[in-house]
Amino acid sequence: MKKNFKRKCPKCGAHIEYKTKYTLKNAQTNNSLCKSCVSSNRPRSKEWCDNISKALVNKPKSKKHIQASKSTLKLKYKSGELVSWNKGLTKKTDNRIMSASLKISDTLKGKILSEETKQKMAKSQKKRWFDMTDFERAEIGRKISEAQSGRLSWNFGKRQSKQTIERRKKSFFDSVLSDLYDTYDDWVNSFTDKEIYYKKVRGETEKQPLHLLENYENRGRNGDGVYHVDHIIPISYGFANGIPPEIIADINNLQMLPYAENIKKGCKTQTNTHQTQSDAK
Repeated sequence: MKKNFKRKCPKCGAHIEYKTKYTLKNAQTNNSLCKSCVSSNRPRSKEWCDNISKALVNKPKSKKHIQASKSTLKLKYKSGELVSWNKGLTKKTDNRIMSASLKISDTLKGKILSEETKQKMAKSQKKRWFDMTDFERAEIGRKISEAQSGRLSWNFGKRQSKQTIERRKKSFFDSVLSDLYDTYDDWVNSFTDKEIYYKKVRGETEKQPLHLLENYENRGRNGDGVYHVDHIIPISYGFANGIPPEIIADINNLQMLPYAENIKKGCKTQTNTHQTQSDAK
């Protein structure tokens, strides 16, 4: 019966097994190293190293390996062990961000997405949103508000075609409401009379020549020097007294107020306006 003879590698101390005592004796005489130490000491050509690196890069990875790598990276980013290279960078401060955004916009320009792709994107977006905590949603809203502070949207004040409106309705329904309502109309029918009135007033307000109002160029969400469009006779008063939405949204009932004053005012009216306003107090 053959016995295993062992000795330690003189370099790394790893155990090496031999089948016979003669091979053990020869190894001791020649002071032989283990396979890993021999491989590490062997000189490598640049061509050999390039071939190995290419083989490793092109090696197909299993789905389990990819998922495990993604989950590990997510944990490292969440714990702060890893930090994204583009954290805090914007298009204005870094040329790499600008060039990447231009490449993405060029690739998507004029590209028509299939219905299947749209549904996949909507499903993914909805899953990400509902998987978030309330704090994470609030944080996203705060960041958007800070980024948009003092700026107007690129399509602000532009009238949209019926096709665009229907497409946006469908996209909004697929991404947010499809689990709660059967159709978009069911969601609309769930509104109260007050909600419908408010929506009509805001819609009619945007159709007015708002650019004629003083300080209109400073319109925004919040921040120093930012103004809001204010209804002199409040929307709540118009709803309570049965005033048509078109009258409340008329340009003569609009003014620009600093956002802090508008928030403080709330649904109150000003004392130096029409007699109807004083009755609303």
